[in-house]
Amino acid sequence: MKTYSYREDKEPQQDEVTVLDKLSQDLREQDDIRARAVKNCADIRAAIAQLIKTPLEGTAQTVTKFFKVTTTGKLTRKLDLKAWNKIKDSVPEDLQPVKVKVEIDLKKLRALEQANPEVFKQVSRAIETKEGNTGVKVEVLQ
Repeated sequence: MKTYSYREDKEPQQDEVTVLDKLSQDLREQDDIRARAVKNCADIRAAIAQLIKTPLEGTAQTVTKFFKVTTTGKLTRKLDLKAWNKIKDSVPEDLQPVKVKVEIDLKKLRALEQANPEVFKQVSRAIETKEGNTGVKVEVLQ
């Protein structure tokens, strides 16, 4: 495993590669390796799934001499909001299979911070904020 130094003691001479150039190339190579590995794993999972009779929704297990293989069938569902709004009043509230998700509207939160700092300060007490991962994008120059 490589250990990277994030500090460059002196600038390179003309046409020399910088530490940032080296790290950028390493990142591109590792991203490519990961993308190939993800595709290979997906292909292998698909081949295994063809060998095991898996229910549309639920799990199946197969035991070989060396492995216990579990496959899980999944169905994805998406609510047609227009259709739901037409029928929801005819379904008793305690039987409605729909949840409402409450989430932060980041655009409005930022606007509130600019427009009304006092209200923003009050609202921010109800919001947990933590630092996420820093995004890095590397593109090859032509």
